[in-house]
Amino acid sequence: MLDFKKLVLFFGLFCLCLVNHTIFAWALGLGLLLTSLFLYKIKISAKAAKELFVLLLIILLGAIHFQFFVIGSVNDLYSQAFSGKFAGLVLVALVWFSLRVFMLSKHKDKVVTLLQPLLLLNVVVFYVQFSTYFLTGYYLDLLQPFTGEPSRYLSFDRSLAGIGSFRPTGFYAEPSNYFMVVLALLSLLCIYKKFKVSPKLLAATVISMYLSFSTAAVIVATIFLIYFLYVNKDNARYFWGLGLVVLLVTITNLSTLERLYDSQANKFENSSGMRLKLVELAANREFGDAVLASGLFAIDNDIHQATQVSKYERREAGSLADSGFLVYLWVTLGYLGILLFLYICLKMKKAGRYRLPLFLIFSLTKLSLLYPLLVLYLVISLSLPKNQERNENTLRH
Repeated sequence: MLDFKKLVLFFGLFCLCLVNHTIFAWALGLGLLLTSLFLYKIKISAKAAKELFVLLLIILLGAIHFQFFVIGSVNDLYSQAFSGKFAGLVLVALVWFSLRVFMLSKHKDKVVTLLQPLLLLNVVVFYVQFSTYFLTGYYLDLLQPFTGEPSRYLSFDRSLAGIGSFRPTGFYAEPSNYFMVVLALLSLLCIYKKFKVSPKLLAATVISMYLSFSTAAVIVATIFLIYFLYVNKDNARYFWGLGLVVLLVTITNLSTLERLYDSQANKFENSSGMRLKLVELAANREFGDAVLASGLFAIDNDIHQATQVSKYERREAGSLADSGFLVYLWVTLGYLGILLFLYICLKMKKAGRYRLPLFLIFSLTKLSLLYPLLVLYLVISLSLPKNQERNENTLRH
C-alpha cells in the first residue's frame, strides 16, 4: 500500500530537482514540501527560522544594493528580470527553511530514504530515452510539453553504431543538467549509505553519465569514480570487471572511438578557452568592482557582453553556468563569492570527513544560486550526522 505522506514528499523533492522546468515546478515542490511538514506534524525549528531570517535579510540587502547602486550601470535585461529573480531567491530561501525543518526533526530519514528512488527514476528515464531513440528514432522529450523548450539531445554525427549521435537528457534540457542532478543524488546517497551503494545502481548511474556524452560530465564522472574507488575499495573488483569489458569494446572499435574522442576533444578545447576568458575578465576587474561585483541580481557589463551569443560572431567568453560553482560565485559576488565558497567548504569539512571532496566534485557542475537542487544538496549533506559515514578503519577492512 502506498504511503500518501511519503508520496507527497517524494514528488515535492522530485520537483525541486527539475532544474529546467522553471520556477513554477519549484513552487509546486515547495508547496508539496510544506504540505509534508503539515502531514508529518513537524514543528518549526527555531534554528531553521533564524536561518530563514538571515537568508531573507541577505536577499533584501542584495535587492537594495542592486536598485540603488547597480541598476544604472548594467544591461537593461537585469532590471527587467529583477522581480523574477527576487521571487526565485525568496523561493530558494523558503526551500532551505522547509528542508532544514525536516532535517532537524526526528523525521529526517523520511527525506534521505527517498534519495535512492529519486536517483533510480532519473536513471530509468535516461535509459528509456536512450533505448527508444536508438531503436525507433523517436525521442521521449520530457521538457518541451511543460516549458515549450525542446531538449537538446542531438549531437555530433560520427558515432559508434548510432551511439554518440544523440545524448539523452532525462527530464532536463541538456545532458549536463541530467549529469548534475544524478551526481547530486548519488553523492548524497554515498553519504547516507556509508558508500555502500547498490553496485548495479551505481554502475547504471555512472555508465549513464558517460553515455550523456557531455564533455564536462565525462571528466567530472571520472573524478567521482576515482574518488569512489579510493574510498570504497570493497566494490573495486566489480568496477575492474566493468573496466575490462570497456577495454575489450575499445580495442574492437578503435577507429570509431577515435572519431568520437576527436569530437569530444575539440569541444573541450573550444569550451576551455572560453572559460579561461571568463576567469580573465573576472580577474581584471578594478578592486572596487571586484569586492561585491554587481551582486545577486546582475553581472558586470563587460562580462555580460562577452558571454552573449551574437548572430554574426561567436561569444568571447564561456557561459557563467558552464564554469563551475566557484567561478559562478566569483563572477556574481566578487571576492565575497569566493569567501562564501570557502565558508561552505569549511562547513562541509566540519560536517563529515568525506563531504568536502564530494561537494568539490559536485561544484564542478552547472550550479546556480537559483537552483533548489543546490539547497537540497547542501541541507542534506550538512544535516546528516557524522555517524552516517564510515570511518577510515571500516573502509580498510
